Amino acid sequence: MNKFKRFNTVLFKLTASHIIIAALAVIFVGIFVNIIYTSYFNKQIETSNNIILNNLKDFIDKDILEKADSIYLSMISDDSDMQQYLDIQSSGTTDYKKIKNVSEILKNQQVLNADWCMNLYIYEGESNTLIGINGIINNQTGARNQRPEWFGQIIESQNGFSYLPTVSLDSIFAYSKQNGCILVRKLPRVREVVNDSYLFCEVSEEAFAAVMRKTAEEGAELLIVDSEGNVISSTESIRYPYNVSGQEYFGEIMQSGESSGFFKSRVDGTKSVVAYSTIERYNWIVLDIMPVKMYYHASNLVNAVVVIACLITILLAFIISNFFARSIYNPIKTIINGIRGEDKEGSDNEYAIINTAIMNMSGAITNLEETIENNRPLIKNNLVQSLIYHKITTSEELEDFLKITGRHVSGEGFTASLLKLDKSVIEKLTIENGSVILYNIINEIEGLDNSISSYIAAQHDSESIVLIGIHKNTDRDELMKDAQYLEDYIASNYYMSCIMIIGSIVDTPLELYRSFDSVITAQKYKFLMPKLSVVFANDINYRDESNIVMSDEYINEFRKCLNVGSSAKSRKALHAILNELIQGDYNASYCNSKMLEIVSVVANYLKANNIKSTDPMYTELINDFGKVEDIYEFEEWLVKIIDRIFAFAKENTKDSTIVIVDNVKEYVINNIAEDLSLNAVSEKVFVSPQYLSKVFKEHMGMNFSEYVTNCRMEKAAELLLSENASVETIAGMVGYNTPHYFIKKFKEKYGVTPKMYRINYS
Repeated sequence: MNKFKRFNTVLFKLTASHIIIAALAVIFVGIFVNIIYTSYFNKQIETSNNIILNNLKDFIDKDILEKADSIYLSMISDDSDMQQYLDIQSSGTTDYKKIKNVSEILKNQQVLNADWCMNLYIYEGESNTLIGINGIINNQTGARNQRPEWFGQIIESQNGFSYLPTVSLDSIFAYSKQNGCILVRKLPRVREVVNDSYLFCEVSEEAFAAVMRKTAEEGAELLIVDSEGNVISSTESIRYPYNVSGQEYFGEIMQSGESSGFFKSRVDGTKSVVAYSTIERYNWIVLDIMPVKMYYHASNLVNAVVVIACLITILLAFIISNFFARSIYNPIKTIINGIRGEDKEGSDNEYAIINTAIMNMSGAITNLEETIENNRPLIKNNLVQSLIYHKITTSEELEDFLKITGRHVSGEGFTASLLKLDKSVIEKLTIENGSVILYNIINEIEGLDNSISSYIAAQHDSESIVLIGIHKNTDRDELMKDAQYLEDYIASNYYMSCIMIIGSIVDTPLELYRSFDSVITAQKYKFLMPKLSVVFANDINYRDESNIVMSDEYINEFRKCLNVGSSAKSRKALHAILNELIQGDYNASYCNSKMLEIVSVVANYLKANNIKSTDPMYTELINDFGKVEDIYEFEEWLVKIIDRIFAFAKENTKDSTIVIVDNVKEYVINNIAEDLSLNAVSEKVFVSPQYLSKVFKEHMGMNFSEYVTNCRMEKAAELLLSENASVETIAGMVGYNTPHYFIKKFKEKYGVTPKMYRINYS
């Protein structure tokens, strides 16, 4: 038994199965190719030979028969000389002059067509005169034995022309005997006569044969025969007259009644292919006869090549199958050895070992299927996240996910949307209750499946859900209906508001990340439009490309209103700014920057009014800012700050004036070269110019402008002694654009010019 042990191995059966399959496939393909291709190839051969045969018929018709017709037509045309000579007999006497002229005309035509025309004759019936190219052959007084043998065999046809079969012509005007046929044409009558006249044209059989030899294939015999089987011409050397009416193939042609055809028949004991085509006006038949073996020799060669190719392919299949079988078997062998483990004495039947392993694997697969079923929501969530973040990039990956989730995605358009729930409500719920609500809403969304749209939903974060929409109709109103239904469902069941941002419509699921990108972009504007419950991303996202800016007048007006201490005007200016941000086409980044600028203006005002970060009011305002959810709450927060600022300023007027004066003195010292006019400085400390002038004089005992001048002169005196700069330069360093005015003020302060001051004290 050990002797045949290897025949029971996977390797042997794998190799044998590969070889058998390859051999059967090759044999089947070989037979199929041999039959189909050979049949097709033979058809092409037959078609090609039929074309050649028809071309040959056309060549004969054009190169010989049409030329004979042209001779006839030229002789009977109205302007031909022949017309005036046809009446050979005049008053019972033969006109030999006319005969000579007719003979000359015939000779000229024969010379012009000497390649196929051996002789031309005219028989004048009324005078019983036969005229050739060398003159009269016979008339009423001539010897009758001078006429050719065929003269008495004239065959007339109803359409005016006929012929005599090919014979060995023996004309008294011919220099040697040649084979040829005679074409006969009836000449028109020039007057009322009893007997008809005829034109005889001796056509060389060699002329026909030459045309046929040009097109004949090797081993083929071409024939031209008439309806009686008489051979007109042949590519083979035969003795004329020759008749094939007794041949089997001729009988088949006559019985078929077709003008052309193709069949197989025995010719002189040899199985041959016979193709034929008819020259209609003479009822001649052009025949192509070739032995079958020679006719199909090309396809026979193809058959041989196919057989050899099949044998070589089977041999290669044996070698390749053995190689690949071993390549396949090696992993199987490793698996089998791994299954056996330490049990070397186990079963030798590899199939039994593999079967046991598969049975065990089947149980594992069942467990895996149960695991997949239990985790289907998680897989679906992963599918949605992968689509919106472009982690699935190929149709194959998408199909694998869809098979697991049991979903189909086919429609005219696709959208990614974001459903955001009321954060303030969600934060008050426990994690378990929040998860249950999200789970129920997801089920409700996926239950929206209708004839127009269906959805796949997944949790995005603790307060929002992502919806993948598959739409057969991308009409905006239909999308709005689904969004409003969800809004009503959430409001009536969970008593919370929501906002749904619908992304742009894309053509394929693999482009859903683009739709979700539009949602993310639109979400940046949610702060500006909290009153909308349904937002189409395309209605907003155009703002992201905007570069327009707001006029500085809005911020300046707000700052001015704060400085003058008007609460009502400050609120109005603030509302104008925020309303412009909502209504305008500003991009989100610019809107954020303007809101930060508003906060900065307020912060500077707080600082100017000596409200420290450690003050309870300041801390409370910071805490309130963290609760701001939209631009309207932002406005309320700022209004609250403004009201408190003005209330605080009113309560701490005395202390605040000291702070204002100190801030002014500090600003003047640090910005001695800048614009230190009353209007400019009052704006920096957030008070009106009039108020600043009043409180400064009360605390300092001098006017604001006088204080600024003293500070500049003191700084100038310091610079004159410490710097080696010109008086003009030092004047600019302390804020004077005109040196003369600086010198005047300096002399008023110190009694000497700046130059003398430097000389006296340096």
